[in-house]
Amino acid sequence: MRAPEDPAVELVQTWTVTPGLVRHSLQLNTSLAALDVEIVVRIAADFTDMAAIRLSRFRDPTSLFGAEDSTLRWREGGKTVTAAATGSSTTEGGFSWRGTARRGSVFAAE
Repeated sequence: MRAPEDPAVELVQTWTVTPGLVRHSLQLNTSLAALDVEIVVRIAADFTDMAAIRLSRFRDPTSLFGAEDSTLRWREGGKTVTAAATGSSTTEGGFSWRGTARRGSVFAAE
């Protein structure tokens, strides 16, 4: 079931992809005076190679190798993937941001 849309709240997602880096930005805007928010992002790494991806063949996610502060890590063979999210708390398999969104300002998660 999908939650009803609220015209007082807008969530803008932006992905920027460059070689070796993917940046995902979430910006929450509201016309309300104040709104307590929690943004939760779940993330995983599967180390699927590009040839398999082109054939729509994906692997199961790899187990999390390490989590501290605002950083998660996965490791397989000689490869390590690191995800960092400034201002977040690490959760089981992701990141969360809590705070208050206010009219005229942006609550950001990146």
